[in-house]
Amino acid sequence: MVGPSHRLRGRLSEHDFEPFLLCGEDATNSGTTDIIGMRESSEIDTHHHGLDGSKEGIIERVVRHVWHGTRPCSHVKARRYHGGMTNVVFKLWIDSSFHSDTIEEQKAVIARVRQGSDSLGKLLFDTDMEEAVFSMASRVGIGPQCFVQYDNGRVEEFLEGEVVNDGMERIAVPVAQALARWHAVMTDAFYSEASDHTYTSKMIWERLHRWVAYLRSTIDHGGADWVEALLEAASTCPEQMYRDGGYDRSLCTALIHGDLQCGNILYAGTRAKLIDYDYSTFGEVYFDIGNHFCEYAADYHTNPRQALFDWDRIPSEDACREFCQAYWDTLCTDYPSSSITTSLSSSHNDTVESLVTMSRKCMSLSHLFWSVWGLVMHYSRYSNVDFEYKTYAKDRYDQWKASVENKITAGRTFGPIITYPAVHHTATVIMLHGLGDTGNGWAPVAPEMNMSHVKWVFPTAPTRPIAVNMGMSMPGWFDIDHLDEASFLKMMKGHHGFDEEGTQEAVQYVEQLISQEVEGGVPPERIVLGGFSQGGHVALKALLRKKIKVAGLVALSTWLEPQHVDLEEHVLETPILYGHGASDPLIPPNVAQMSVAHMETQGFSGLDFKMYPGMQHATCSQEMKDLRNFLEKTLPARKVVAEDIDGMSVRELKGFLQSHGIDPSGFLEKSELQEQCRQLLSK
Repeated sequence: MVGPSHRLRGRLSEHDFEPFLLCGEDATNSGTTDIIGMRESSEIDTHHHGLDGSKEGIIERVVRHVWHGTRPCSHVKARRYHGGMTNVVFKLWIDSSFHSDTIEEQKAVIARVRQGSDSLGKLLFDTDMEEAVFSMASRVGIGPQCFVQYDNGRVEEFLEGEVVNDGMERIAVPVAQALARWHAVMTDAFYSEASDHTYTSKMIWERLHRWVAYLRSTIDHGGADWVEALLEAASTCPEQMYRDGGYDRSLCTALIHGDLQCGNILYAGTRAKLIDYDYSTFGEVYFDIGNHFCEYAADYHTNPRQALFDWDRIPSEDACREFCQAYWDTLCTDYPSSSITTSLSSSHNDTVESLVTMSRKCMSLSHLFWSVWGLVMHYSRYSNVDFEYKTYAKDRYDQWKASVENKITAGRTFGPIITYPAVHHTATVIMLHGLGDTGNGWAPVAPEMNMSHVKWVFPTAPTRPIAVNMGMSMPGWFDIDHLDEASFLKMMKGHHGFDEEGTQEAVQYVEQLISQEVEGGVPPERIVLGGFSQGGHVALKALLRKKIKVAGLVALSTWLEPQHVDLEEHVLETPILYGHGASDPLIPPNVAQMSVAHMETQGFSGLDFKMYPGMQHATCSQEMKDLRNFLEKTLPARKVVAEDIDGMSVRELKGFLQSHGIDPSGFLEKSELQEQCRQLLSK
């Protein structure tokens, strides 16, 4: 394997280029966008400049160590690139007019000169980690070769490729494949050499917290409220998000790239290459993907002094799903035994949808992370690049604040959504959990139903104080202040219900979920809404709002107090499966019976009420059988045709083969599964 060819003592300096920069064109105002995404100046003839001021300049060393020649250096050309924030970058190559047998190889190289002091670099940017990542990437063949390493920079291989500054979506699949390759190969490579190191997902956030500590100890933000709010949020938000989401962060830990913006992606042929590893460390794959999604909106080239953002360019949920599907397919196909593939597959019922959900959620953390970075760069003056760092920090803070507010209704954040399966479905079931549960609690129902044409959506209620739980917080669609039969009976006779404001918030959220499915191509008559206990109550209330039309409704172990509203015919005709336990100690059976009687009085003609002997506040096997029968009637499977095969996931392809008595375990590639399915359909 290829590693650094030479480790040389001494320091590189950008000042050796100043004579050229002063007399040449201003590279910040002219030049073109080069293939590594930076702006280039005019050429510099190295015959007139000793580039590092030492007895043997950098050019002489490159010729001797990289190109294996001795002289003359006058035929070496150099060009400076503008656009890097923490490095000054030069491209070096041999003039094409010069030919000599003493030069074995005439490939261009890149010289990087790190800015700022070494101590500040190690504190704020972990330059040791960056060197280790670059060295590892070289050795495993996933990054450019390192030729010469200096104390504050290096000379490395110049990689050919195109930077896509606009239209990132057109290379989404190659980038997803490259990122999967990076996570799988680099993570396992580091783990294999981790004799004295423990790599955890907290490393990315430890870096953020170091930035916060530095800013608190060194800056006077002049009473700017947004700066203090940013630092406070950065101190708690990453941990809080994962804790509230109920995710085990150790299951998604990888060596992340950390800065997957357009300038750090080279596109050549049909493959993408990832370069520049200044912010690479261990963290969650969700953050790496979500951070990349945010970069769709960034424009670093129109105005080199200031990043411009168009947040309407953020990829849609479907585009995010396409990216995550390509990412997951690459892991499963090319790296099935890697640690990250194994961890992700063991931790989620549907890995792709979990990647979509959590990566989109991590987009807000990306805004937070880079906003703090902007302040660090502004106040530390680590870089002398002329860039509006504080303006950038404020832009990212404003977007973080907006993203948080968009996720909150009346101050309550809805939790993650678990879905199954991810793609190619013709119907959807949205199932709401009960008080104190999460979407994960009901997710096992999906594979139990074994309906490959149905997408299941299991949302999670906000975590909020619940009165009946002594005011302690737990997931709940709305607050409940009592769970006794007498109070239920009063409510059924006309007394006010539970937390009407919270209930309406939940109903509006459900309506949004249904709208998203409709926008995704699933018609309302192919959607079933359901819920258990408190979730069932929300589902019934959503039906009564008259704003939705669905194929059916499932209400399990729940209640509905009398509703004095006029209902349209399509609502009254909605098929409803209402199941309840005859031994339910929390919601008494007579409360369910009173609810059903009132609904029948209102004119519900499709109501099917079932009381299950011996069942408490739970489900039973018979109820699950009845649920499947209900869904088969309301959401019958559409026959799969040949045109569907290309859009089906690996799981769906395997399920289709299994439904026809074919064992899919012998087919390792997705293309093999597709071909087998096509052959099956052609018979």
